[in-house]
This record gives sequence, C-alpha cells and structure tokens, in this order.
Amino acid sequence: MNKKLIALAVAAAAIPTLSLADVVIYGKIKAGVENTKVGEAASDNKVEDYGSRIGFKGTEDLGNGLKALWQVESKIAVDSGAGTSFGTRQSFLGMEGSFGKVRLGYINNSLNDLGLIDLWEYNSDAQGLSLFTRTGARIANSVRYDSPDFGGVKFNVGHGVDETRSTHTVANQRVNQHVTYAGIDYNANGIFASYAYQRNADQYDGDKAGQVHRVEAGYDANNLFVGLGYQQTKGNYGWLDESEVKTREAALTVGYTMGAFTPKFSLAKGWNMKEIGGDTIDNSDYKQYVVGVDYAFSKRTVGQLSYGKLNFDGKDDDVRTVGFNVVHSF
Repeated sequence: MNKKLIALAVAAAAIPTLSLADVVIYGKIKAGVENTKVGEAASDNKVEDYGSRIGFKGTEDLGNGLKALWQVESKIAVDSGAGTSFGTRQSFLGMEGSFGKVRLGYINNSLNDLGLIDLWEYNSDAQGLSLFTRTGARIANSVRYDSPDFGGVKFNVGHGVDETRSTHTVANQRVNQHVTYAGIDYNANGIFASYAYQRNADQYDGDKAGQVHRVEAGYDANNLFVGLGYQQTKGNYGWLDESEVKTREAALTVGYTMGAFTPKFSLAKGWNMKEIGGDTIDNSDYKQYVVGVDYAFSKRTVGQLSYGKLNFDGKDDDVRTVGFNVVHSF
C-alpha cells in the first residue's frame, strides 16, 4: 500500500470506525558523525542525531468539500534514545475546505515555515543556519488559519493562547505570554518569496514585547537554488546572553545539482546588537560560512559532507565543525 495503512488492522477490528480512515506513517531518520572544535580547546568527536522524527497523519472526507485532518509527530533520537518523546513536534486537529485550513494544537509559527534557505542537516550551530532561523518555533495552545492558494500566493495567521498566566516573582504582576504570528508566501515558476512576523505579548509592565520580521526570497528551478534572507528582531531574541535588544542579520545560500551531487554554500552575518532605547553593544556581531556537498544515494536517502565556521567578534572561541550525515525519508 506504499506508506499507507488501513488504520491498524487489530485496532480496526476492535473499533470499527477506525477502518474508515487512512493513516499515513511518515518520517525522517537523520544521523551522522561530526568533529567540533571551539576556540583552542580540544576537538570533540560525536555520533549525532540530526532531528529524526516519526509522524502519523490522516484525513476523513466529511462531504460537501469539507474534510477533517489530524497529525501527531514525535521526536526520536537514533544516537542514544535520549529525549525521544511522543507528540513533541507539530501535532494538531483541524478542518479543511474551499475556505482554507483551520488547525488547533501544537503548530508551527509562520517563521518555522520559512528557513527555506537553510539547506543543511546539523547539530552544531556552526554547521547550519540555526542562528538565523532561531525564531522559528512550534506554538503551544495555538489556533492557525491557512488560506487557499491564490495563483501562487498564500497567507496564514495564528495565535497561541497563554493558559498559565502566572504572577511574576519580582514585579508581582500577571505574566502574559500569548503569541500572535502571520505570514505570506509566493511560489510560482521557480520564484519564491516569503514574509513572516511574530509578536510576543508584554509579559508585565516595563517588559518590552518581542517582535520578529523575516523575509526570504530566491530561485529554485533548473537544478539551481539561490536564496537570500533578512531578519530583524526586538526583545529577547539576541544570539548571545544579552536580553532586551534589537538585532539585524542576513543569510545567503547557493546550491547547484549535477546528477547525484549538489555542492552548496551559505554565508550569514549578524550585525552588532543594540540595546532597546540604548547604545550599540560592541563586538556582539557574528560571521558564518558553511560549505558542503549532498550526494543522493536514492530519492529517499541523501548523504551530506560539510564544514562550517562560526565567529563571534570580540570572542576567541570560534566554532569549527566538519561532519558527515545521512538522511533517509519514509
């Protein structure tokens, strides 16, 4: 049946309604070896999991062009089993029709749908664009709407409800941590462009609301990929320990497929952070490059060899990583 099961035969016998819906089992197994060196310290050799996951999803036709949809996706760690847990990735229940799609659950924010220019599999920050894409997340207690496709243009909007509303131990005021996010995407004829925004509510009086703006655009066709991204943040989104800052950063990725090989490289730059309502923080910028090549063993199994270097100005602990990994999709 090629990746589809008719709702677990044994369970279907006990619960007849399960036999009415198809269940798709999918996922990725990502594992590799890497050598990482920080500053002048001795390098570390590691066997790593690179974000393996397994998921279950399905739909049910409700008639009149309406269908129910659901998904439960879980993290797995093939290197040690540590951190393996159920439902820890995007999981939801929703409805879809000509109006678009509405989902409730633990859902990607609009920023997490981007990261289009991060073509790397990695664990170390130096080996991929994890700093640039750090604002992408899954939002708990979230409701999200995705529009239909309007000639290559789609948009989405979502809100994560703060269900705890605890009292701040210092300010003695109620903490409000709800999140609002939105995005718009264009994809046609090899051209793609996306914009995403997120605002975190004020936590208490005197605490600034966090905001993120990110845009990514490029060309992906005829074996060529070129993607450029720019991001601005405000609030607790710095890449170092500083909080309540403004940041600006940009990233570029280029790749070209030649048969089974895809050589590629990425460059990223973060400018000095600035205190909100204050001065620039000297030596708080970063520079990064990653070079590597993918090799497609098959349509579902791809290997990657890469080298990356991440430098924080004003620090002597540059991070350098070389690694090889394999990703199998099912």
